[in-house]
Amino acid sequence: MKVALVNLTSGGLSGGYQKYLSAVVPRMRRDARIGAMNVFVPPEFVEAPAFRALGAECWPRDDPWRGYPSLNRRLQEINPNVVFIPTSRHLETGTPTAIMVRNMEPLEAPFAGNPWPEKLRNLARCAASRHACRAATSVIAVSAHVKEFLVRRWGISAEKVSVIYHGVEDHAGGVSACSPVSAGALTPGRFAFTAGSIRPARGLEDAVEAVAHLKLRGIEIPLAIAGGFETAQHQYLRAMAGLAERCGVANLVVWLGHLSPVEMAWCYMNCRVSITTSRAEACPNTVLEAMSHGCLCISTKTPPMPEFYKDSCCYYDGGNAIDLANVMAELVESADGEKQRLREAALARSRAFTWDKTATQTVDMLLATSSR
Repeated sequence: MKVALVNLTSGGLSGGYQKYLSAVVPRMRRDARIGAMNVFVPPEFVEAPAFRALGAECWPRDDPWRGYPSLNRRLQEINPNVVFIPTSRHLETGTPTAIMVRNMEPLEAPFAGNPWPEKLRNLARCAASRHACRAATSVIAVSAHVKEFLVRRWGISAEKVSVIYHGVEDHAGGVSACSPVSAGALTPGRFAFTAGSIRPARGLEDAVEAVAHLKLRGIEIPLAIAGGFETAQHQYLRAMAGLAERCGVANLVVWLGHLSPVEMAWCYMNCRVSITTSRAEACPNTVLEAMSHGCLCISTKTPPMPEFYKDSCCYYDGGNAIDLANVMAELVESADGEKQRLREAALARSRAFTWDKTATQTVDMLLATSSR
């Protein structure tokens, strides 16, 4: 089977997405059922290390504005059996096409406190994703929650949608870790940690206010927040910093910024508890990584978080900072045996998500798509 993997994007390819490609594409190429795989990326990304390693090709910068004529000519030359577009976008090729839905914020929470330009972009992303799902031959949903949304809310045929989870590295052989410079005076084993892009759908106010509630009870737990932010989200970042100031915990909230993989590993390995406050997720990499490092985990009950954590996590009601504070206090003060049980449960649960499984199931789906 010949596969063309086309990374259509409206502007960016996140670090998590590039990690997905770096993990999955080499494994797919090693599958005996793949005769050839050509990878295409926007010209601004073709020299990125992750894509150079994949031997990626690109289209001319003006190709999107002209309906991708150069890309389509190249696809005709290759004559693939199937076109795989993992970015939930549509491209008319005349060839069986599979897409992947991996971002639920534009679908479930397009407004979510965003400034108006971002709200409009999210609405456009939602419309493009819906059109792609309807036009594609097959759709990959990266969680059962995503599939349920597509089938129940958008009326996409259930037979058309395959659930294929992302994977996570197994750290049984050891982990490379390095303390972030931005960690400052954080004491290993004493701080709460949360990670992900800084935007309203993260729900960071839950964690900031929970730290304030705990401080009033005489329990001081510093909160380390990792993640970069787009220019459009300056307002949200300022709002969260202002919230910490008003709550009297600015000295307890540490903004780590964008971290490298080894810096993220240090935070997971040294945090007292890992917190997930997100309002909308598809297959959250931070959840998989927290479990794979054996973290004590607290999360909202918002889908799909329970789908991934299952019984390896303590839950709170999203938007209820007092509930989060109660769960944090109960967890950090719990017996060592209970903490060890949760850590072992998280590690065991993480091993259900492997990149080998992701690659094999993706090839299965592409093979079925090519024959439709």
